[in-house]
Amino acid sequence: MAIKAPDVINFEELLELNAVKNMQGTNKQVVEFLGLFTTSGAKDFQESLVQYKDLMAKEGLEKQDVILKKSYLQICSLSTVEATNFKYDSLADLLNIEKDDVEEWAIEAIQAGIIDAKIDQLNEEIVIKSHMMRKIGADEWMAV
Repeated sequence: MAIKAPDVINFEELLELNAVKNMQGTNKQVVEFLGLFTTSGAKDFQESLVQYKDLMAKEGLEKQDVILKKSYLQICSLSTVEATNFKYDSLADLLNIEKDDVEEWAIEAIQAGIIDAKIDQLNEEIVIKSHMMRKIGADEWMAV
């Protein structure tokens, strides 16, 4: 359910829940799949999905939706304190998408409420004012 819910992006917290920890014995593959969202980059994540094809089918998860969810998690791990302007090239690399798809991805992320951003087509940048917090730790509190 967390994968399907657009506003759930803190998978680290999910993995700490006792109910999820208890699944380690009976549904180890589910726990491993959730762990992929926090431990892998976009490219490794996409390559690993083949191992979870049956699980995804059983849970009614579409590959593109799962990849989109991972891309939202990736973008929410960026620090907007240090920089707010992100070049298309660097975002394409981070999200493992084509440079030509960055604008479309940004529009979807803005509509989903994942990021508050503007698209600067002239400079080929996405200017991210803020994004959903993936986790709130000491660094995040200090930035506020």
